[in-house]
Amino acid sequence: MTKFVLVLYMCSMTATTCMPPIQMPKTYPDIYTCFLDGYQKSIDKLIEIGKDDVNQFGIFVRFECKEINVKVI
Repeated sequence: MTKFVLVLYMCSMTATTCMPPIQMPKTYPDIYTCFLDGYQKSIDKLIEIGKDDVNQFGIFVRFECKEINVKVI
């Protein structure tokens, strides 16, 4: 069975680097659902960081949905 996991990357334009990836614990039944949650979690993270730090450090969030195989027992 194929599922997807969401991986977030927090990056800084001023430092031209990204922090190590953060794999979210939830799995998704399809890539569509994973993408929707990826956009929402990206927005949530930017709000959590705050306008001042986002503007000062050029923080942005990248994400990907990785396909995984889940064994069904």
